[in-house]
Amino acid sequence: MYKRQLTEGLDELTLRPGDQLRLGDEVVIEIHDVRAPCNNLKSVDQRFPDLMLGRSGWVCRVVKTGTLRPGMAIQKVT
Repeated sequence: MYKRQLTEGLDELTLRPGDQLRLGDEVVIEIHDVRAPCNNLKSVDQRFPDLMLGRSGWVCRVVKTGTLRPGMAIQKVT
């Protein structure tokens, strides 16, 4: 199965709630919780929940705002 990775260089298996990530030189986000795909996706397309089965992501809060551009570095801060 092909896995698309949007955060090249991060070991997503080690990330936990409370960890902070720096995006570029300015932006800092903090992982709040892990989220799973929800049934609200059915309102867009009935197939989405089944297509997303086994995938999850993070709910994050913005600690420091700034401008993001494609290709910016991302690194774990804490």
